[in-house]
Amino acid sequence: EEGPLSFRERIFRLTGGNARHLSWLLWSMREKGGLRGKGTRLADTDLAFARLVKTRFEDLPEEERRWVSVLAALGTVSTAELAGRIAGSLAGVPGMDSAPSVLESLSARGWVTSSGSRGDAGGVKHPRDRLDSRRFWSIADPDIASHVLDSLNEEERKRLHGRIAEELRRLAGGLSAPDGRPGADDDERWLPHAFRHCRLRGDSKGCAGLAVASARYFERMGCHKEALELIEECLEDAHLPGEDLLEVQLKHADLLGVTGNFREAIEAYTAILSASTRADDRRRLHRLMGDLYGKLGEHEMQAKAYGEGLSAADAGGDSLERLKLLASFARAHLEAKDLVKSLGYLDQCLRVVAAKAMETEPAYLEVYRLAEEVHFHRGDYVEAMDFERCILEASEERGDVVDQLRSFRHLAHLHALRTEWEEAEAYLSEAVRLARASGSRWLIARTLVTLGRFERDQ
Repeated sequence: EEGPLSFRERIFRLTGGNARHLSWLLWSMREKGGLRGKGTRLADTDLAFARLVKTRFEDLPEEERRWVSVLAALGTVSTAELAGRIAGSLAGVPGMDSAPSVLESLSARGWVTSSGSRGDAGGVKHPRDRLDSRRFWSIADPDIASHVLDSLNEEERKRLHGRIAEELRRLAGGLSAPDGRPGADDDERWLPHAFRHCRLRGDSKGCAGLAVASARYFERMGCHKEALELIEECLEDAHLPGEDLLEVQLKHADLLGVTGNFREAIEAYTAILSASTRADDRRRLHRLMGDLYGKLGEHEMQAKAYGEGLSAADAGGDSLERLKLLASFARAHLEAKDLVKSLGYLDQCLRVVAAKAMETEPAYLEVYRLAEEVHFHRGDYVEAMDFERCILEASEERGDVVDQLRSFRHLAHLHALRTEWEEAEAYLSEAVRLARASGSRWLIARTLVTLGRFERDQ
């Protein structure tokens, strides 16, 4: 039978027309004795959905309350295993032991729900099936999660976010190496989540390292916009320690350049330069600014920036940064088709490599690649091949298949330019063998295309 209009209006005001909110209201009515009597809160406008959530949350047993708190804070990224470890760490006991019974109980009463694993198109036939570690668990409604977190005091929330940040950081294998290598393969996807929980905990120092590591992860995935947004989120924290702030600012400027915001990146580097006292940072900043001026076509400013960096490197005796600056000068002149000046800077690069025994530094390989390119444009194919063989040898030592294939292609091309067809074909045949051994269909296809073009042009 249809109830009074005012009754329906109150129901709608309390639930917002949300079916899950309505079910929660009915749960509360049933648990508190229905609608009869003066004690009913239905007619009281103070009764809101947030109050219902808080009341039911506080009535939960302690263990279930911990699980609900953890899932509310994690959002939609949690597996039963992850939530169990965090809930257990909060209580100082193993959390997965009680996972089946707790999650079944919470699911039956509308607190939590699960979604399928990646690639799972089927439904779930039994609650226990949802405890698969590949499934993701979350609070049944975002509003419920928000009200649960509001029910915790500040100390409880910070402790909760801190434990989550620690666990996610552990899952990611720690932070990435300084050169950007992954810390633990695909598990690095947890890094951005760890950063945000660390930030909610109020740990400024921990945030800086996690922000930079997360940005590197996004960059490797090709998600430069997401990397930039995360770094900008970190910079909103005015309490970053000095050294950590500098690291985040440098990554911010780098990402501005990568995303095509060259002017903004130069301004960011200039601001860092004016505040930086470390000689190493100043040399690097001059070089990076020079690179950006080159992309803008402002070659006078490019040369000025490189020159200032080179002067600082000479004064400080920083051979590695000096090498990078000399290589930048050589590259700039090569792009301007001034091969004489490019070769002059390249000779200086090679002297630095020889004098400092830098064969263990990645920078020397870039110098060899540049040398191969300069000699190629000069028509010195024999010299170019010598440098390419050095690159190939280093690639073989590292086991880098992609770089080896690149060198095989270049060597074949150089021999072909000298009409040395047998040598060229031998390098391409070796490239095909290596590509097939790698098992990569993309590498095989690309190598066969190169071989086909060679056969066509021969």
